[in-house]
Amino acid sequence: MNKLERAALEADLAAVQALLRQRTPEEDPIGWMHFQARAKENEQRLQAIAAEMDTTASVALFFGGRPVIGSRGIDADFGGKALEHFQNAVSIQLAALQGTVGARGPIPLRAHSQLLVTDVARGSIGFVLEEAQPESQLIDTQLKSALDGVVDTIHRIGSPDEDAFETAVDAVDNRVLASVKAFFKLIDEAGATLRVVEGARDFSLQRESIEIARKRVDDLEIDEDTIERTGTFYLLPDSRRFELHLFDGGVLRGTLSTDVSEQLIDADGIPQRGIIGSVSTVRLTRRKITTRRREPRFSYKLIEFRGPDRPAHP
Repeated sequence: MNKLERAALEADLAAVQALLRQRTPEEDPIGWMHFQARAKENEQRLQAIAAEMDTTASVALFFGGRPVIGSRGIDADFGGKALEHFQNAVSIQLAALQGTVGARGPIPLRAHSQLLVTDVARGSIGFVLEEAQPESQLIDTQLKSALDGVVDTIHRIGSPDEDAFETAVDAVDNRVLASVKAFFKLIDEAGATLRVVEGARDFSLQRESIEIARKRVDDLEIDEDTIERTGTFYLLPDSRRFELHLFDGGVLRGTLSTDVSEQLIDADGIPQRGIIGSVSTVRLTRRKITTRRREPRFSYKLIEFRGPDRPAHP
């Protein structure tokens, strides 16, 4: 992973430069040449990393606490289950990006979502996971997008910011949430800590954050149903969000499903002409989110848009 490699190269470069400051070419010509060449190699590799485009899925999960024995190893049962729950969340997230995921049953596209353990990082023991069949391309792979979503959900659930947690809950698929819940339960019961490095993101969850995250997801209840409403439709194409102003004065706000987003917004981010401000009928997934000692709140996802001339879905 570029971030981990860059950190290692920068540390090595700093050590080599310190050694060079302690000697001169006259005092140690061979050592000077060796360290000069090593410093140059590090600098060239750092420049190459800066120019590389990180478009494929890769993440490092570092664990500490009771399951880890110094830098020697990690409890195999804990490590295997942690990777299983994490991989399961990524697989479901990828399927959710392609469409609706059933409440139970096989996960669609699971074979395309597998991550490989490509390295084991020392210190606090960690696993480096990378896309099984990375492709050189200019935009992020779908698996990278799915991985980004899972990492963001873990980060927000463990964040002290209550708004960040609520944002994650509003957007996450129920089956993804179930896997993330199992992931936090395992880490909490094992007395472990977690550090995640993915893309430009690098965050740690110590015991207090793990306990908060576990309590949050344990207290959480989410019920979903599908509703149909008619009102004046408004669209925010940059954020892929909508507002539906109902005739009784109420306003429903939420996100667009992938299918609806592709239907209403072109590749340049321009919405279809005539839909903004139109009186339209839509179908929505409504989520009732309940936590202990708080009033239920609702979030919405637009799953079908019917403009004035659009027939109902059969």
